[in-house]
Amino acid sequence: MPAIRLISMCLCLVLATAGWTAEKVTAEKGAAVKSSVENDSVPSPLSLSSTGALLTSSNDLPTASGERLAQAFAVEVPSQISGGALLVDGDILVGNAISLQAGVASIASGAFGLIQVPAAELAGVLVAPTSAASPVRSPKAFTGAILVSGERVAGQPTFLNPTHAGVDNGKRVVQIPRERVAALVLQPVRPMTKPVVRLGLATGDRISGSVTAAADGAWSLQHALGTWTIPRYQIGSWWTEGAERTALSALQPLATYRDDLDPPLVPMRLDQDSEGTWLRLGTTRFDRGMMLRAGTTAAFTIEGSWKSLVAVMGVAHGGPAVVRVMQGQKTLWDSGPLTAGAAARPCVVSLQGVTSLSISVVAPDTNLPDKTGPGYVVIGWPYLLK
Repeated sequence: MPAIRLISMCLCLVLATAGWTAEKVTAEKGAAVKSSVENDSVPSPLSLSSTGALLTSSNDLPTASGERLAQAFAVEVPSQISGGALLVDGDILVGNAISLQAGVASIASGAFGLIQVPAAELAGVLVAPTSAASPVRSPKAFTGAILVSGERVAGQPTFLNPTHAGVDNGKRVVQIPRERVAALVLQPVRPMTKPVVRLGLATGDRISGSVTAAADGAWSLQHALGTWTIPRYQIGSWWTEGAERTALSALQPLATYRDDLDPPLVPMRLDQDSEGTWLRLGTTRFDRGMMLRAGTTAAFTIEGSWKSLVAVMGVAHGGPAVVRVMQGQKTLWDSGPLTAGAAARPCVVSLQGVTSLSISVVAPDTNLPDKTGPGYVVIGWPYLLK
């Protein structure tokens, strides 16, 4: 496969222009132990460790079970992609969807050339331009065609050619003009069980596998569809996934509600902001996470013996906010006041014996008038760890 040949400008990534304070909270003999670190700034790039520490630049090769969970680089990544394929493991191959026939999708990838994807490895075909952060928005049990208008045609996709897409609805194959189709959904994305490193590229591709060193400082990634060599300047970020570590945003919230609405239940966007694009704090971009408005609570059921939750939190825009991680009425972690433009704050929460939790964002208790509106909090890289 050819190496990626796009060139992107590397910009200096500064998490905060003023001083920052990072608090790391760990459990020791049942007590919370806090340590505080003062620095003038957080150098680029930013990395999160399994202990909840915010780490600075590292050019080391990532490993699927290493201490570092995720890292962002000063590389621009597009917020929109032209189309391509969504794989069952969550990978995204950006390019032109040429066809779907005889159980195989043909994708003309700008980064990797012509790729043949077996239907068994295919979650969806992205026919029209879409958000790079969340390319397919549909109920988990849905299969069929998502139209550009937002309407859906339920059934099993059977073909895609230059003029039409076909969906078998159980009675007949419905033929839909290609220009009306946004995506074909064949099956849901499966949770990642084996440990992998996932790379977010400057081309919008999202690919996973094991990473080794290649010539001229490039990284070589062993993927299920081939071995690809990737220049370092094309890597916007990496993060790890597997049965021992998974993003909280990979779980569907049990409920999300706002205290200023009636009825209070609201939809929640995962791995994207309120506009459907990348989650950011300043110039730091997060591939996994969520955005919550002040006054919003998201409740999750946690299956499995997770030991801790680690994340990075901060206000993206709007007024000040406080984030609380709760188990029922018990507060497991409190961020204290967060303000837009301030440094991100790492979070570590012990989950021993916890099977459900909620994340609540509230306005701080103050008598001062706030003319900036409700705060919108980004929770970046929220990892459940075993």
